[in-house]
Amino acid sequence: MKPDNKTLNELLSDKRFFIDDFTKKRVLDNIAFRDYEFVEFPIGKIYMEMELENRLLRLDETVVYKFLADSSSDKYTIYDEYCNKYGTKNPNRNINSFENLISDLDKSDYDPLKGVVMINQYGFLLDGQHRTCIILQKYGKDAMIPVLKLHIKYSLPRKAKMLAEYILMKTRR
Repeated sequence: MKPDNKTLNELLSDKRFFIDDFTKKRVLDNIAFRDYEFVEFPIGKIYMEMELENRLLRLDETVVYKFLADSSSDKYTIYDEYCNKYGTKNPNRNINSFENLISDLDKSDYDPLKGVVMINQYGFLLDGQHRTCIILQKYGKDAMIPVLKLHIKYSLPRKAKMLAEYILMKTRR
């Protein structure tokens, strides 16, 4: 299911942010969305959907965030296992690219012109987990960041399940 060509072309020609070819193929070519917004969004209200485990996590509950907070040498093994399980579609998902991103975001702030963070209309992350986890650790959950919010056309059962999960996440905060 894809967005209509007019909406997709408008999104891809928007100069306020950048979407690389890999992300376009992995995200935009595989979902249908009605429209989009480029908005400031609180990083503490972004959630990660773990499809293989069928659950939602706050960013600070993810392996990626825990890697940043962990000082033990075990974190490299845990992160490598995570990449092998979830990162198979992204050839750049490895410890070296993550450490380079950490270094880049230490030197300068997140810039959507280098690669925008994408969420859906409920605040579920579509792309940008590593960037958002670094920003969360650096600035805290109240930090506002510019994101591309896609209003996705979900089938009713999936939407109902996601809304129920979202309500549960809100009550855990």
